[in-house]
Amino acid sequence: MDYAFLDGKPLSIDGIEGDAQVCTLVERAKTTIESSDSILLEVICDGEVVDAAQLETTLIEPVSKYSRFEFVTGSRRAVVVDSLTASARSIGDTFELVHEAAEQLNAGGVAQGMQRLIDCVDIWSQAHEAMISSGQLLELDLEELVIADKHVFEWLREPATKLREIRDAIESRDHVMLVDILRYEMDEFLEGWKKMLEAYAEYVRRSGIAA
Repeated sequence: MDYAFLDGKPLSIDGIEGDAQVCTLVERAKTTIESSDSILLEVICDGEVVDAAQLETTLIEPVSKYSRFEFVTGSRRAVVVDSLTASARSIGDTFELVHEAAEQLNAGGVAQGMQRLIDCVDIWSQAHEAMISSGQLLELDLEELVIADKHVFEWLREPATKLREIRDAIESRDHVMLVDILRYEMDEFLEGWKKMLEAYAEYVRRSGIAA
């Protein structure tokens, strides 16, 4: 290892030997971050960004494997706002998928309809996780925080309730009930969640919260 940089500025590598693991240098970078609102966003080794799938393996490698490290930070609030905004957009995209799933199930295309539904559930789960992660990142009390006239913790419980209804219909092979849920109940549920995510993002954007 010859060079290490944090946001383009040289990062001290004093005391870190070549046989030390990359995670040691990552911790050095984290402790060097000055702003409490900033977090480490990217680890770049020899010009290559380490993605989530590679991170665990890279962290235990010796620093001597690489000649240059670059670390990039960003605002916690900006990360949360981007995540919540993207989730709201994704929720909006599932309106059409839900209707497609209902139409395919109603027409006897069970396999196709179920695949559409699985795609929707994946998106809803990611939005749910974005909500939880945002609270952890900003150290918010989600049981006390009120967004769009409802406690966030209550918003978080809603998908579980709706998914149980869908699961029960699937397990009982009651495709009529499942189609009715998708046709007549999901639009209001999804619209509520989309508006809540947008309002939550705006709350974080305006609040100036710093963890």
